[in-house]
Amino acid sequence: MEAVGFMWVIRFILLGIILAIDGLGILLLRYRNRFERLAESTLFNCLLLIAYYPLVLLLFLLPPESGWASRPAWLQHISVRIGFPAFSLALFIAGSFLGLATIRQRKVIGAQDTAEGLLTTGMYTYFRHPIWTGMLWIMLALPLLTRNPDGLLVFPFYFLLLWAETILEEKIDMRRRFPEEYERYGETTNMFGPWWVWGLIALFLALIAGVGKVMS
Repeated sequence: MEAVGFMWVIRFILLGIILAIDGLGILLLRYRNRFERLAESTLFNCLLLIAYYPLVLLLFLLPPESGWASRPAWLQHISVRIGFPAFSLALFIAGSFLGLATIRQRKVIGAQDTAEGLLTTGMYTYFRHPIWTGMLWIMLALPLLTRNPDGLLVFPFYFLLLWAETILEEKIDMRRRFPEEYERYGETTNMFGPWWVWGLIALFLALIAGVGKVMS
């Protein structure tokens, strides 16, 4: 059995640290009443984000285990060399717009509560968690831009981590504070947006990768 490489060890360590930071955020939401001053502190939420985002970026920007020159042939084909970066640019722009527009709508960051309570308009019309959705698109864009096979492999791990964290956050926070409203909201709005959007992303990537595999 082949040993796990050094870069993958680092990636799993990063995932563990990210999970620990996520756990801190979940505890803060679970005991919001007890730690209200902390939850509403702009400084504390900024510090959490400063600790969190560089770790996630590093998770996707680490070089592939076998080195850049040893990437599979299909990732070196001209169709992928053009297609993946072009698509990554679209994802990055869309994810950035979605995140910034949502922050502008919320007017708060992190665990801070909004003055309006439960938000279901604007970006929240289409995404229950538009900031997380935007972040997922940006993080997927990074390994596409660099055609990093290990970065692409780690994306499903991060997606599942974020999905599990979000379900838990909803259960201990939003569904407790807005039980009936959030139940109705959840029936009409998906966590990370319409499934067809993710289907189109998967389809375009599969087409680009398929051309690269066939032609390489």
